[in-house]
Amino acid sequence: MGGQGAGRTGGQDAASGHDGQGFAREPVTLRGYDQGVIIGMHAIVFSPEAEKVRAFFADVLGLSSVDAGGGWLIFALPPAELAVHPAAGESRQELYLMCDDIQATLAELRDKGVEVARDVSDQGWGLLAAIRMPDGSEFPVYEPKHPSPLRS
Repeated sequence: MGGQGAGRTGGQDAASGHDGQGFAREPVTLRGYDQGVIIGMHAIVFSPEAEKVRAFFADVLGLSSVDAGGGWLIFALPPAELAVHPAAGESRQELYLMCDDIQATLAELRDKGVEVARDVSDQGWGLLAAIRMPDGSEFPVYEPKHPSPLRS
């Protein structure tokens, strides 16, 4: 929801347009983003080892967060983009972390003890790799080569 990734600060009430303390929100101004009814993206990572994954996001990836109560952290994300691809069969969703330089990003993560689960491969649309999460799952990370509304 709000958070830094959407150009907002925590604790804001989307319906009222106020921050919960009686102050009006500042309008979002992001390149390539014409705010309509959607104010951000709330992605959820499910894990049987949620505490370890939360610590990874905070300590290794350096994402800031707010405590939504009871230790349930919600992390701020950088601006995002959303693509819709045709699918054979049922619909599905996928999450990818994005970076400007895949080799430098993987080197920095390795220095922090992160395992690279899949080495870099050129997919045409970007340079794709995956990192190993503390729960053993893989999280794809890529350097885009495609046009992006975030850089236009």
